[in-house]
Order: sequence, then C-alpha cells, then structure tokens
Amino acid sequence: MNIPLPPPKLLGIRTSAWKEIICFFVLLCGGALLWGTPINFFKMCLHPFWIIVLIIAAQYGTVEALLAASISAAILLLGPIPVQTILQDRFEYFFYLIKTPLLWFVAAIFLGELRLKHIRETESLRQIAIQAEEREKKVAEAYNALKKIKELLEIHVATDRQTTLEVIKSFKELEKSNPKEILQGAMDLIKTLVAPEKFSIFLLEKGLLKLILSEGWEEGDPFAKEIEEDSPLFQEIVVNKHMVQINTSDPKILNIQGVLATPILSDEDVVFGMVKVEQIPFLRLRIQEIESLRIIGEWVGTAYSHHLPKKKRNGDGTR
Repeated sequence: MNIPLPPPKLLGIRTSAWKEIICFFVLLCGGALLWGTPINFFKMCLHPFWIIVLIIAAQYGTVEALLAASISAAILLLGPIPVQTILQDRFEYFFYLIKTPLLWFVAAIFLGELRLKHIRETESLRQIAIQAEEREKKVAEAYNALKKIKELLEIHVATDRQTTLEVIKSFKELEKSNPKEILQGAMDLIKTLVAPEKFSIFLLEKGLLKLILSEGWEEGDPFAKEIEEDSPLFQEIVVNKHMVQINTSDPKILNIQGVLATPILSDEDVVFGMVKVEQIPFLRLRIQEIESLRIIGEWVGTAYSHHLPKKKRNGDGTR
C-alpha cells in the first residue's frame, strides 16, 4: 500500500481549504455587488456564510473551520452593520452583533472536532490496513521462500536418489570388471560421491604404496608417488588399516600429502592399496563424503580381491 504524501499547507492550514474559502467569498461577495446588496448579508435570516463554515468543518476539521468562521465574522462585522436602536442597551447591541459569529465559532469547533475524530479513526484503520498488508507481504515472501526451499529439496532428493541408483549400479559393475576397470570405476565413484579437486589411488607393491591413478595433480605439487614402509602414512593405512583425516588424526601422518586417506581393504581384511584425497573444498569435507570414501575403499578392495590369485587374496606376497 502506497503511503500518501502529506497535503501542502500555508500557515499550518491546507492550501485546498484556503482556495475553497477564498473562492466562496469572492463569488458570494461579487454576486452581492452585482445584486446591489451588502456584501456581509447582515440582515438575512439564514446567513449564507453558514455554508462555508459547515462545509469546511465537515471536510477538514477544527483549524480550517475556525479560519472560515474568522473570515466570515470579519466580513460580517466590517461590512455595513445595523445601528443601535433606542430600545437596545450597549450589551444587547453587542450581543446582537456577535451572536451569529459566535455561533459560527461554536459550530466550527464542534463539527471540526467530530471531523478530526473521524480522520483519526480513518488514519488508525489505514495504519492497521498497512500493517496487515505488510504482514501479508512477509507471509507471502516466507511462503515463496519455503516453496523454493521445498523445490530445491525435491530436486536434491531426486538427484540423490538418482545418484544412489547410479552408484549401486556402478558398484555391481565393479564386481564384474577386471582390475584395471575396477580402479577406473573407483575414480568415477570418487568424483561422483566425494567430488574432490585432487585425489589419487595407490596400490601395494613390494612393500611400497605406488601411485597408479591420479586426478587434478599439477606439475610442482609436493605429493609423493611412492609411500615407503617406514612412513607414518604407510603404517596407518597398511599396518593399522585405519582411515586418516587431517582434522582428527595426527597431522604428522598426512603431513603435506593430503587431507584424507583410506585403505583399499577387502572383506577378508586384506589391504591392497590406498585412496587419497589431496585437495577438496572445505564445505565438501563432511561426514557424508568421508564415509563415502571409506565405503568406496572397502568395495573396491573386495571387488579387486576377486580377480587376484588366492595366495595374494589372503594377503601373502602383497608386501
């Protein structure tokens, strides 16, 4: 709701009231001059100046009505007035002159205050309407915001559902793949579920964790391509078979090699290698992504073990 601008005023009185009062007296007094009658209409039984006093009081209120009554009284008393008769004393004559102007002032105050009361009630209702409209607007905005959140959640749930189906399908395909395809499939799963900027896969060969595949690595990165047996990271991943996190594990374990690492562990508790995340957006390093990486490591380890000789599957000769 648009709030109207305050009306223009002259000497604290609305200019529209000034215009109406002046136009009324110009027309009425001009007509009196044309008819050859006194401009103050003193001897008329129902004085025509009542018209402007009542109209202004009913339309604007007390202040404007008092202005109309004052101008009316001035014109009435400054114009030709009857002379005092011998039957009138000084007080009777004075009352005779001011009786009508006094009634104008009384009417201006009485009707003007009624009009002001009505204006105040109208303004109060208008303020209530404005507040109600603002509340309605806020409710509508909140509803639209909730609607957008609902739509986003629906999209997110649908996307997660679709992603889950794709992941399950990918896991099933891993079990049927050869070792090379298993590792490549693991890379795709990591991109889908964890979405790191830089990550890698190491395999355990001859007592070393050797880099097999990497994603996002750049020239000059300090990441080692081989992790030796005596390093803390090797001990934690291969010997202890624990996941390593930069925010919960000893910082000396990962050092500058990354932020997250998990063993490629079969269901027979055999370590075949390591999946390591070197760089990931801070907001993506959540429990969901950490758990997803651990599950990927276990599933890949199980799928990878199915394609190895039984001797290696039991953990012999892997180191």
